[in-house]
Amino acid sequence: MDPDGRLGVVQTGARYAFGFGPNFYGIWDAHASGPPMERFPATVEGKQVGWRRFVELEPGTSPYVPGTAAADAAPERHSNARRWIIVGVVLVVAIVAIVVARSGKGNKAGSGGGGGGGANTAHVVTTGDVALTIDLPKKSVSIVGLDTLIPVAEATWEDTTGQQLTFHMDGVKEGVNPAIVTAGDSLTLQVVEGTTTYLFHGRHGECTINVTSLGDTGFSGTFTCTDLKTDALDKTISVTGTFAAAT
Repeated sequence: MDPDGRLGVVQTGARYAFGFGPNFYGIWDAHASGPPMERFPATVEGKQVGWRRFVELEPGTSPYVPGTAAADAAPERHSNARRWIIVGVVLVVAIVAIVVARSGKGNKAGSGGGGGGGANTAHVVTTGDVALTIDLPKKSVSIVGLDTLIPVAEATWEDTTGQQLTFHMDGVKEGVNPAIVTAGDSLTLQVVEGTTTYLFHGRHGECTINVTSLGDTGFSGTFTCTDLKTDALDKTISVTGTFAAAT
């Protein structure tokens, strides 16, 4: 893994991008390749300092760090705030311990999805304006950085008709992962009804991905979407499904 590489982007501005590498947050030139222009520690405080610097470089950007409530982003962080930080650290350590234990037992993440889907398959049920039940085979999967602050998962399932489901998840973890673009998470679903193709993007909290198994070789779980609209806002659906993807 490139020690200077960019694993994900939290926010892109007119000129600069704020994101993260294997063990740091950084600010990059959004229109050029190469190492970050500025680095910040891979800690809560480091993310806040980096975000303040990004706001200085990109005036008009929200001062609140993505994924942090406005009240928590205020500078007055006293004993109660510190207690919550400690609790968060303990939870992160516990999650890492569970993942390591499962990896040591030879767990093959993504080996099953249940609910009609199978290994390396996404089972999708849509209701509403476009009602379909489809099974999509895995096209690609990538899980990187499980030993870093913000691991990244990307997966695509696609059939021969062009129907497709795609996940992008920054900071992927076992449990609930809301699809919110400012946190680096998104869900894209493309379905075909008759001769018409519809494209849906879950980026603003309409969708939730629940990861039940996670490892270096893949992951599996369930997902739901409520009031998911097409980009043209002419169709609205709800979605339930299971997924599994492994290398």
